[in-house]
Amino acid sequence: MFIEEILEATGGRLLCGDIKTEVLTTSTNSREIGEKCLFVPVIGENVDAHKFIDSAFANGAVASFTSEHDTAKGNNCLIRVDDTIKALQDMGAYYGRKLNIPTVGITGSVGKTTTKEMVACALSAKYNVFKTSGNHNSQIGVPVTLLEMKESDEYAVIEMGMSMKGEMKRLAELVELDMAVMTNIG
Repeated sequence: MFIEEILEATGGRLLCGDIKTEVLTTSTNSREIGEKCLFVPVIGENVDAHKFIDSAFANGAVASFTSEHDTAKGNNCLIRVDDTIKALQDMGAYYGRKLNIPTVGITGSVGKTTTKEMVACALSAKYNVFKTSGNHNSQIGVPVTLLEMKESDEYAVIEMGMSMKGEMKRLAELVELDMAVMTNIG
């Protein structure tokens, strides 16, 4: 995606940098910056990752979200959003809709990862299948997963989990499912 598309997807405002900058990866860890990476600073219980934006840029990030800055200067792209996690989610949803790949969502209290692997294995007998890596099934993991899909993928199998009330509703808004599999609800 290009910064221009990310601004459209998130409703963000570019504080500095070039709207034609390409983003290939995302990371919430300033020490794990991939090629043409957008850093997503998450405000956690103990740490506000906004303090790592400069470190992310030093490690090669080309862009970052921020919910704490109103002005900035520099060559790297800094995108002002109200909520960095919501912006990541909106970006993932936008990209997933753009690719328009048939998608199977897997959820339930137990067996999500095993079921995801089985469904992906069955589909891969005929199709090029993208699947959630590991168990990245959270409010952060699902949008990152969507952003990892490629145009060459013919089916996507997305694992979706929840740890609090109302979380599945938000995940369902992010992923346009063609089919849903619920393993068990307990």
